[in-house]
Parts: sequence; C-alpha cells; structure tokens
Amino acid sequence: MRAPFTTLLSAIFSLGLLSPVLGGMEIIAHRGAMKLAPENTLASQRLAYELGADTVECDVRVSKDLVPVILHDHDLDRTTNATGLIGARTLEELKLLDAGGWFGAQWAGEQIPTLAEMLAVAKLYNRQLLLHIKSQYIYPQVVEVIKASGISLRQICFLTDWREVTLDYVRLLPGAKVLRGPTVYATGTSIAPDKISAADFEALRAEGVSVLVFGTGDIARADIRRIHAAGFETSLLYSNPVYGFFYEDAGLHSFWTDFADVTVSRQRRMSEHWANWADASGLSPDQRCTWQDADGDGVNNLSEYALGTDPLQSDQRPSPAPGFLISGSSTRSLTATTMDWTVDLRENWSQFLNVTPQQSTGDGAWADMAGSCCTPLTPSQLLFKFPVTTSSRKFFRLKFDLQR
Repeated sequence: MRAPFTTLLSAIFSLGLLSPVLGGMEIIAHRGAMKLAPENTLASQRLAYELGADTVECDVRVSKDLVPVILHDHDLDRTTNATGLIGARTLEELKLLDAGGWFGAQWAGEQIPTLAEMLAVAKLYNRQLLLHIKSQYIYPQVVEVIKASGISLRQICFLTDWREVTLDYVRLLPGAKVLRGPTVYATGTSIAPDKISAADFEALRAEGVSVLVFGTGDIARADIRRIHAAGFETSLLYSNPVYGFFYEDAGLHSFWTDFADVTVSRQRRMSEHWANWADASGLSPDQRCTWQDADGDGVNNLSEYALGTDPLQSDQRPSPAPGFLISGSSTRSLTATTMDWTVDLRENWSQFLNVTPQQSTGDGAWADMAGSCCTPLTPSQLLFKFPVTTSSRKFFRLKFDLQR
C-alpha cells in the first residue's frame, strides 16, 4: 500500500513542480528515502526520486531460488514481519511478507522488491540506481537481470567489496560506474585519503574503479583535489544533511544521505543562491569556491557573499565604526559599556553559516569571542554587542564558516 504523501509527491512531480537536481554534486539516497518510507522498498525508491535525488542506493541479495532481491540484512528479522535468512526462502515466499508495516501502519503491505522491479522504476524516472552487492557470487544472476531490463548502463552503479567480483561486473557490464572504498587488496584494510599512493591509484584503476568512497571524518579538501587529479571521482557516505554544500564547494562528485528531503532542498537552495550571486558578480568558473579571494583583499568569497560586498573589488569587511575602540587616555572618551553592530546577511544565510565574532588588540592575532554577545533579530539579521574597554584599544571582526 502506498502512502498518500508519496502519491501527492508523485502528482506534483508529474506536473513539473519538483525536478531532479541538475548538474553539480549528485545526491545519493541511501536505501531510498529511508527516513520517510521503509528502506529498500519501491515506495522508498519512488519517494527519493520524487524529492529530487539523482541516485538511489539499494542492497542486493538473492532468494533461495537465486532471484536478485533488495534487502540490507542477511536475515528478515529487522525489516519484515518474519524471521530467518533471506536465502532460505523462495521469491514466492518472500513476496508474501510485509516489508513496510515495521516502519508505520500506512506502509503495511509493502513487499520486498526484486532487482528487476527497482530497475524498472529507475528506468521510468530516468535516474541512477546504485547496487551495493551484498553477496559475493551472485554476479551471473544480477547481470542477467540488468541486461534483461533494457536500462542504460549509464544509469547503473556498483559497490562491491571483492576485487575479483568487481572485475566480473566491469567485464560483463561495460559502462556501469564502479565505486569502492580504497583498500589494500592483500589485507582488505582501508587506506586513508592522504595515504593513497600512485601504486594504489593504479591498482584501483586496473580493477575498473572510477569512484572512491569515504566517510566525512576521513577526508579534507586537499585530499579531494589530489584524488581528482589522479582521475577518480569522490563520494562521501552518510553525511549530516548540512554538509552537502560544504563538500560540493570542495569539488565532491556525490554525497550519500539518509535524509533525502532535507539534503535535496538545502543543497538546491544553497547552490542556487551561490550560483546566482557568482553570476551576478562576474566570477569566472575558477573563482567561485567559498574560500577563494578573487580580488585579493583578504576577504574570501563566503564573507563577501554574506555581507554583500563586491568579490571583484578590493574593499574592507564592514565593521563597527570606527572599526576599533580607543582607550580612555586618548583624545576620545568612552561613556557606553557596549557598542552595537547590526549585520544583515544575504538570503537568510544565517541558517547555513556559523558567524563568530572575533577581537584583536591590533597585533595581528584574532581571538573568538563568546557567542552570547550575538542576538539574532531575524533569520537574516544579527545584532552584536561588543564590550567597551578603557584599558586598551580593540579591533572587531566577524568570521564566517559554512555549517558542517
């Protein structure tokens, strides 16, 4: 039984009010829209596509009669109304099970899908399907179903844990994209992104791998650029939804998420805002990253964007006039205990940014100030109250970071 919410989104999608993410970083919905519908079901797959995900990831196993089916665990206990091993039941027996009621009453009656059924949905939506192969020796059955579906191999991606199995898929399905976490073949141990050698790259290339998969805690911007220079794409696993734009800005190719709705909407909004601003500002393609300082004035693009200054014209970041406080022993006396500074952020970006007030005595070192001196007035307006001191002069500024 398909939930009304999914049906409504399907109607909206058909009217063109929601469209897939075009260009930029691909969003991979892990097990479909798994926070909104039962994972690894056709309902979860359809909903993920309707929300705008480019790719749906699913887990492939086989039934007792060797039919490729979609289920993450090796047993039925967690996501169906039955127990026992999936490989102990025929497809006919598996289709009698409820794979949706565990998630919510409105999903009761959802079945364990076959790979053929999921391929048909991907073909209908003209989106990608990422197959996480969970059993080592099922490639003949998987390949047969894919070929019979008539789907373009450009819509198929694989993730396997076995080198010899990967080689079989590459040989039998040329054109499908192969993902892999970088590992030492002899031991199976993972290789940290900054430790991948030229020989490691060559071994992965010979295996047919074209996309390297990492966790968010493992990779830095410099790692991403080095991996791209070696000819591989990069993909980031199971990340917090707010990470999307941060890593797209670093050049990431694809981004896995358990929260398809939040990730897609946030990613689309941030990317659209940024692209519009970059176009209007005249930034060239190689000047558009957040950390770049296109005019060399010491203010990066992220700060220029947030505060509305021109990224191609040397200027100073707005600060409380006159920009610093003078001690009471000088010609200017201070009577107030605080100095107010109201800052307007572009496009309500306070929801996307961390804004940290900083202070300095003019020696070049900046120290973060307590967040308590900042009061949000609206989603796009912040009020800072800087403490006045008569003992020394103080300079103030704001530091902008993308939320992660």
